[in-house]
Amino acid sequence: MPEPTDERPQQDYADAYYSLRAPRVAIVFPADTPHWDFFARKALWRANRLWGGAGFVLVPHQAGVVSETLLRAVASYDPDYVVGHQVSWVELLTAYPKARDMFVDQHGQKITLETFDANDSAELAPADDPLTAEARRRVAVACQVYRRRHEPEPLTPDPKTLVRWDRAWSQPDESHTHLDDSGHLTATSVFRVDDGMCLATPSDLAGPWGAWTAALIGAVAEPDLPVLETADALGLTNVDAEGAMEDSPAAGLEVSTGSATSSLKDAAEITAWFYSYLDRGSRVVDPQPPARFAHHHDGLTLAVDASTLPAAWDRTTQALVPVGDASARRRITVVVGDTADDFALALIYQRLYANTFWIHSAWSPTADGMVGRKARTRLSLLGYRVRQLGHAVVTSASEGAQALDEVVEIMARNARDNEPGAASPRASRRSDTLRAELPAPFPDRGMLNLAVTDEYSTRLTVPVLRDEKAVALTATPPALRSSDSALVGSDVAWHVDLRLDGTAMPLGRGLDGEQLAASQDSKYETWIRSGNRGVSYESRRWDFVAAGANAEQRLARPRLRMLSLQEWCRVIAAQVGYDVGWSDAGRRARLLERMWGSRRLMTADFAGAFTELARAFSPAGKSSREAYPDGDGVLLTGLGGFLTFPAVRDVLCPAAATAGKSQQTLDEHDREARERLDTYLTRGIIRRGLILGCRMCEAPSFVPVDDVAQVNRCPRCGSLNDLTLDVWRAPAGEPQWYYDLHQVARDFLRDNGHAPAQLAHHLSRKARNYADCAEMNLLLRGTRTSIAEVDLVAYADGHLLTAEVKTCDYIGNSTAERTAAANKRLHWAAVLQADEVVLASTEASWQASSIEAMRTKLADAIAKETFAPDRTPRLRLINNLGAADHAETYVDV
Repeated sequence: MPEPTDERPQQDYADAYYSLRAPRVAIVFPADTPHWDFFARKALWRANRLWGGAGFVLVPHQAGVVSETLLRAVASYDPDYVVGHQVSWVELLTAYPKARDMFVDQHGQKITLETFDANDSAELAPADDPLTAEARRRVAVACQVYRRRHEPEPLTPDPKTLVRWDRAWSQPDESHTHLDDSGHLTATSVFRVDDGMCLATPSDLAGPWGAWTAALIGAVAEPDLPVLETADALGLTNVDAEGAMEDSPAAGLEVSTGSATSSLKDAAEITAWFYSYLDRGSRVVDPQPPARFAHHHDGLTLAVDASTLPAAWDRTTQALVPVGDASARRRITVVVGDTADDFALALIYQRLYANTFWIHSAWSPTADGMVGRKARTRLSLLGYRVRQLGHAVVTSASEGAQALDEVVEIMARNARDNEPGAASPRASRRSDTLRAELPAPFPDRGMLNLAVTDEYSTRLTVPVLRDEKAVALTATPPALRSSDSALVGSDVAWHVDLRLDGTAMPLGRGLDGEQLAASQDSKYETWIRSGNRGVSYESRRWDFVAAGANAEQRLARPRLRMLSLQEWCRVIAAQVGYDVGWSDAGRRARLLERMWGSRRLMTADFAGAFTELARAFSPAGKSSREAYPDGDGVLLTGLGGFLTFPAVRDVLCPAAATAGKSQQTLDEHDREARERLDTYLTRGIIRRGLILGCRMCEAPSFVPVDDVAQVNRCPRCGSLNDLTLDVWRAPAGEPQWYYDLHQVARDFLRDNGHAPAQLAHHLSRKARNYADCAEMNLLLRGTRTSIAEVDLVAYADGHLLTAEVKTCDYIGNSTAERTAAANKRLHWAAVLQADEVVLASTEASWQASSIEAMRTKLADAIAKETFAPDRTPRLRLINNLGAADHAETYVDV
């Protein structure tokens, strides 16, 4: 991308915030089987044997396909690794009947359980089914895992079609893809804390009861494998696309693959504990865990108070603590539905925000008998907890609005104060306190991390180099290690999150982590990624490590860099085969930014009175008398207008404000206008000078004050003229000073460059963290052929916007023009994976035909899965740019 001028990197200092945390892992398992709960419990059991496993999530697939809701959910969770479930051959073929048709031996015969009779060790060997492998690959592409691009040849996109979100990652090299402790994950056995009593899921507690119990407290005992005869009998039942069986409550008590509960009394006891898990202990709500959840490592049954026992998950959280922002744990999430997707959605919410409850029909308020009564009572009491926290959301992966409303109605009875005039429960459902939301929302605020104790926000002031492309660390960061005694002396693999103050690089969106390495050595020292929740790298080195190296020498210490927004756009575009370059308007904007000193100052001035002042230098009229009837300016043919100080003052400090004021007040306004004008003069945006005529060619010209001398050369004919009355003519005393606007600013206004600047100022005023860049062209690689132009790319509080800015109310005069314009807007949105496509105008509204053209093209692109599941852009309209009353609306696509 060409720059207006070349600048050397500037040495500076910045505050770097380092956070050490446990790995985040998503485990993919099959759900198109009535025994999906076995695979879920088995995955959670394995997670319970790994450090940080209390923060792992599960992702079910149906015949290799993961639902869009789950893809959005796991992308928000932002895993470091996406792994496949790990089971043996006998477990796979028993609990997943479809797998029996996937494998054949060397003779072409299907592999069955009888195949392993001759070799007992083979049946216990790990088995990876191809459908899970395909689902794992799809989930990994949708997430920002540790990976490197591996493209044998540069991509050549078709400019006539939009770029798909996964095009850049067709052949990635991933850091880790298996659920084991082979270097990237750490077994809990290194802490030697696997003995002692705890709360854990019984191995025979099956169905959704066992799955949700394991999600809440963990599992120490390996879950029981379904009995083959029972599994085959249940396998004959029709299973729908979501994993729920027809003619029976999905994986409820009647179809459990183990002894889920011994009686309805046990079911009621577990139900009460499920509902009280989110509430505080009281005489009404007793969060007493069932006694059968007490686990002893030798299998002993002891009379203990289960409420005093730690959860099995605590074994995975040595030296870890949940960390979040000020909004953390300030909400309750209720997920309704019977499918594996609902279970996984509830688990992801629990890991991300805590305070999550899954309502399965087996323990829902509509259940029969004691279970239903317990559920209705406890769910109603949960409304008091909503009042304490202030916010609750009810959602689902499989149910519709009616099922959610029923749950909201019950919770709303106690979610609001029972005061005279208080809103009805139905009104409360529409409030911000308690509401149903579809699709499932994943707000950025309030997310939790399992961070290393006392090491979750280490602030260091580090030397950096700043230039137009990036802010790069100039020194190797210190070796970051935990001081917690539990980790000292243990070979633990953690992850380091880095935030560099003063940078605003978009996160995620498929950026190759290697681009964040400040040097070639750092690129291969360890794995780096730009996740949806921040920039991270693995703590272990993966380049050459000498034998006998101590613990500190084995730690990765990469020098990283944070890209500027324009450099990030260039890198992202290059990954899919495009180049990026400044448009003519963009180059002018960049030059003006340098003159102003910053883009923020420039956009603020163009959003204020400077635009009107700039217009005064390009008046309507063919002569000075027509252009400036009050005599406060001169119009020179071919050069434009030149203003006197009163003309400048009346724009910067309007005359209406000075009418009828005292001389002292007028002097104050003169001073105010002079001070503002002086800032433009010192920056070179406006020049002071004289309008002098020529005795030879008689053409008037503007002579800047720096060039004024007693003898001046005519810029048109080159003749010399003495500075006397006959060359300035009037007034007779001393020549009148005039002011000239820089030609770049004149051209910028002529091309309506002020409108994108006004939009940039409008967006920045509402954002805490903001960056934008001027107009750019999307180019074919290696050429100057433009595919599409964008008027503004902005990054505001984590949301990336691409904008088309107009001074009219349409994007095209004909259907063909509108369709082409809409397609160009979506080209940029697809390449950058934008969150919003903005149509902004200085007019009060947009023509309906332009809105419909944009909406139709966006809907078509969404239907073709052009955008990532978590990056489907919204269409936003902004009107009245430059006025005080901006109008903003979102279009329902």
